[in-house]
Amino acid sequence: MTRFPPHPGPPTPLPDLDKHRTSAWLAGADPHPATVHAAWAERGIALLPLGPRFDAVRVPAARVHAAVHSDDPPTVAAFLRDWVAGPVLRDTRSASGPYYVLIAPTPPGTGRRND
Repeated sequence: MTRFPPHPGPPTPLPDLDKHRTSAWLAGADPHPATVHAAWAERGIALLPLGPRFDAVRVPAARVHAAVHSDDPPTVAAFLRDWVAGPVLRDTRSASGPYYVLIAPTPPGTGRRND
């Protein structure tokens, strides 16, 4: 297993303008983005449809933490920022919540399984 050195510091927070753009892009995956924004405001979580904008790869938290050799959130975030070339979300409703790596969508008719 390849060991990655720890990142020298905590992740850099996104500026407010970038947070707005990011949330707008994510919410835009839904045909009704206002519903997504309302869910975030009311419950702190929203389900986002996969498909035309992005797909997701679910990675168990234990696997991510084993690769990072830590479950410390700032350490994991710094590692993922440096290692994954794209957005990663985490389901924080439980301590063992999985991570979701957002990837380019799979084009229709390419043999993708619908599990």
